[in-house]
Amino acid sequence: MSAALFSAILLVVSVVALVAAALADLSHRIIPNRLVLVVAACGVGRRLLLAPGLIWFDLLATALIVVALGFLAHHEWIGGGDVKLIAAVALLFPLSDAGALLLGIAVAGGLMGVAYLVMRAIVAKIPEPRFCPAAIRDTRDKPRDFGHLLRGERMRIAAGEPMPYALAVLGGVIYRIVSEAIQCLSATSCSL
Repeated sequence: MSAALFSAILLVVSVVALVAAALADLSHRIIPNRLVLVVAACGVGRRLLLAPGLIWFDLLATALIVVALGFLAHHEWIGGGDVKLIAAVALLFPLSDAGALLLGIAVAGGLMGVAYLVMRAIVAKIPEPRFCPAAIRDTRDKPRDFGHLLRGERMRIAAGEPMPYALAVLGGVIYRIVSEAIQCLSATSCSL
């Protein structure tokens, strides 16, 4: 199996883990460590396959990202799980793409923040449904279906709870992958 094919497989596995992390964050406001480890392991694997001599620079850059975002988490501006997940996804791409990746995540988070503010204003005007089982109020319960998940999210939005930032991380990663794929289609080489 070629390095490029194995790298692509690792990227697909990491996106699947990111989707699972985003769904867990959406339903429970927690990002499971095992999913962060899968993404980080896929990232290290990709870096070793595509640029083994530069892995130390990638790890150093990731450590700097953890320190910078850790400062934000210390001041409760971002969640600790979000810090770990962003650091893990930073390993998926070359160091030269870190700025574009972080910008993509920030833009996705900003758009999501605006959407949540708009939804909060809308939800405040809509009366709460008459039937609202206690299980919806308990965020630890597993959603039984998509409607249950949406009703729970409606309550979180109305209560002004933090938004699930793993969705923004996923959005930033997908944006980076798509933009790199478009660039690869028009070039002779690419970093995917």
